[in-house]
Amino acid sequence: MNDPRPPNAGWSFTNASDTSAPGCDLVRQWLREHNWAVNPAFMEQLQQPEHAAQPASSSPTQTAK
Repeated sequence: MNDPRPPNAGWSFTNASDTSAPGCDLVRQWLREHNWAVNPAFMEQLQQPEHAAQPASSSPTQTAK
């Protein structure tokens, strides 16, 4: 039988802008393990120095009308 509910119907989601929020480490670890399992070649490429995290900054400016 087809269940009309999406597979995550019983889940609740929380957005956290602070990655030190409870549960964030667990989620990151699960995602890391999943990604290594399903796409190890891509994950291996991400470990290369040329793909190291880079600081990002943005400077919004207002343009004259």
